[in-house]
Amino acid sequence: ARAGGHARTRALEDASEAISVLMSIRAFWEDTWAESSPVPASEQRPLFDPGSTAEMVLHSLETLHPALLMNQALAVQLSNARFALESSAGPATGVGRVSEAVGTMSRAVDRALSSLASDATSGFLHGGPGG
Repeated sequence: ARAGGHARTRALEDASEAISVLMSIRAFWEDTWAESSPVPASEQRPLFDPGSTAEMVLHSLETLHPALLMNQALAVQLSNARFALESSAGPATGVGRVSEAVGTMSRAVDRALSSLASDATSGFLHGGPGG
């Protein structure tokens, strides 16, 4: 009973702290908004330069190692395949074998994605493909 009471007290303290942070952030934005002058969008400084941003993206694509590109493409395709299978399974997941198969596939995709992430970070952050 004591552990439950302590956990509840800690949860309340955490919630109180979170509310305090949210209130501070809200006050900051309310003050900032109240102090700002209205300026038409056409007269505002752009948030980013589309030309230099496009150049940066193109440079990244031009210098991207093909293995890393394939790694990223495979990760996206695996995630899309899992989403398509899980979302289309629908009520069929009520059948034990279907639910088991979807779970097995989901865990396999998780392992593959973890492996791809590990390969990408270990291979490309430490000197390129292969180490």
